[in-house]
Amino acid sequence: MATFYLSDTGNDAGLGDATSPFQSFTRAQEETRFLPGNDDVVVDDGTYVLDETIELTSLDSGTTWTAAPGATVIISGGGEDMSLITMDGVQDVALSGFTFTDTSGFGDYDNTNAAVYITEDSSNITISDSNFRNVDAGVKVDFGSNNVTVENSDFADIGGHAIDFNDGSLLNVASKNTITRAGAEYPDAAAIEMSESFGNVITGNVIKDSPRHAIEEQNWAPDNLSGGNLIEYNEIENYMLETEDGGAIYLFGGDDPITPFASTVQYNRIEGEADDFSWGIYFDDLVNGGNVTGNYVNGGGVASLMIHGGDRTEVTNNVFLNAEQYAITVQTGLVNPDDPILFDNIHHNIFAPDEGIFGASDARGIQFHDNIYVGGPDNQFFGWDYETFEEWQASGGDRGSIVIDSLPGFIPGGGNGGDNTPDLPGDFPGFNPDLPNFNPDFNPNFDPDLDLIGDEEEEDGGFPDFDNDEEEEELVADDDDEEVSMETMLSQLTTNPEFIVADEEEIVSDDEEIELDDDQLAQLPDDLLPPTNGIIPEETTSNFGRTNYVPEQDAFMLPGN
Repeated sequence: MATFYLSDTGNDAGLGDATSPFQSFTRAQEETRFLPGNDDVVVDDGTYVLDETIELTSLDSGTTWTAAPGATVIISGGGEDMSLITMDGVQDVALSGFTFTDTSGFGDYDNTNAAVYITEDSSNITISDSNFRNVDAGVKVDFGSNNVTVENSDFADIGGHAIDFNDGSLLNVASKNTITRAGAEYPDAAAIEMSESFGNVITGNVIKDSPRHAIEEQNWAPDNLSGGNLIEYNEIENYMLETEDGGAIYLFGGDDPITPFASTVQYNRIEGEADDFSWGIYFDDLVNGGNVTGNYVNGGGVASLMIHGGDRTEVTNNVFLNAEQYAITVQTGLVNPDDPILFDNIHHNIFAPDEGIFGASDARGIQFHDNIYVGGPDNQFFGWDYETFEEWQASGGDRGSIVIDSLPGFIPGGGNGGDNTPDLPGDFPGFNPDLPNFNPDFNPNFDPDLDLIGDEEEEDGGFPDFDNDEEEEELVADDDDEEVSMETMLSQLTTNPEFIVADEEEIVSDDEEIELDDDQLAQLPDDLLPPTNGIIPEETTSNFGRTNYVPEQDAFMLPGN
């Protein structure tokens, strides 16, 4: 292995060693290609304005390009419409310590030149400890490229996507990056985008001031492998600032409700300003088999969470606060709006919106149970018909949940320390919000004195005035109750949902409840089961697998309608 040196005061006629460094990337590249191997190129202080793109090919595989210790290395496009570095069929390359800046573009955010563009089955690429400033797009990965890691880097004022895992890419990682004002030129762009991309991990990123989505997953063509992404421990502040109908974390099934593997959204923190027509977490058209666990969402225009037509979504141990309207909204999908939503399981969450708990156009297949709904009398209504909590439970829309006025001992965003356990009634076991301890430098934008009590004043055109003459029972925590961990609860889940059953067996019509035991569940029509041509990998778990729950007929109706 050889080490070559590069300096803006060097000489391409030199030896490329520490005492006589090269001056241009092209000259250093020629030398690393002369005897292929795992060479290092160390770049000294300077601003390197490129006349043309640095193009890495398979001949450059195995090379590490890094800034010298303590050096400020600026790679500039001089305002031109260009990529600064491209990788085509490259293996085992690392870039570290650079500042990429000053490129321009035209068209839309899907047709911009990324500062670093990785394509054509490139793999095992690492971009770390770098800065991206005033570029048309940050890092783009596509066409079979895989195992690309973008980590510990800072992105600011990016025209389009900061990080784009695009068509055909897979198994990439975006970790511990800071992204501010991505989409500055093209406000429909996401800070981190995954489009027809599979098996990515988006973890520990801080994303601020996004005009649209902070993190987005798009699934379109049924022939492409997509989904199976893990989105966790990200902190998002201010999103949907210039657009509407989206969310801080947004997943879309659309024309591809069958082939995406289930994605997991867990332990993310979402706060700050957002458009009035937005959600914190948004599972759009037919995102099936997803998992939403341990997230903290403080805000949201319409609601903290939207489920739009998707089936078999697990929503547990989340804290959803201060959405402008509902805690959660549920709506049938646009692809097949006549079919019910099936097997969504929403349990052991804290819901505390500004107005109502739950809004739905069709929630017959959603199982709400063992949640905590926080708010005063004016906060206890559910669905578009403004049912009271008691009416909703009586109709089969919920079981085992409670409504309380406040959560003494609970500090929003305070993590999962022993001093942040909500005082719950003694007959409410199994709840553990299990929130992570977030980055203390993150600006939370919440009132630490928030007592989570609902608005008691009824506004004109508001919601019904409920009769609350009955004295509420005092809720006292039972010190003897055992906390059940999230892992324990998830391990007890089965693939078959536990339905609320009718009191008596009887012949029922399509819009009535029916009793379903395990044998009956096994006899459901084929169109309610995963497709036989779906290949589920051996490592499949209850939260990771192919699903297709879009029935052709309204074969059976579940409670809650």
